[in-house]
Amino acid sequence: MVSVLLIDSTAEVEGNGRLAVTLFFCFFLTGIFDFLISLTVFILFVPFPFVFSFLFTICLGVGGVSFRTFIFLAREGKDGWYEDSERGGTKL
Repeated sequence: MVSVLLIDSTAEVEGNGRLAVTLFFCFFLTGIFDFLISLTVFILFVPFPFVFSFLFTICLGVGGVSFRTFIFLAREGKDGWYEDSERGGTKL
């Protein structure tokens, strides 16, 4: 819910730099919360370390996807076109 409000509050800003930063931090915080939830589940309910390793790997994957999303949005043009739109890029 907080992520949606943050994204909505920056969506109308000219250019996508601020939106990209907002999305990055939202995804980053989501990854941290996923890690903390996994750690709590491991400590309270799971006696096997390999399950924690599996959950931690999933959290790292979420972080990687969010970072790639941040890079993609940061490189995107302010009007919604890719930087290489003159070479046949597509509009989002």
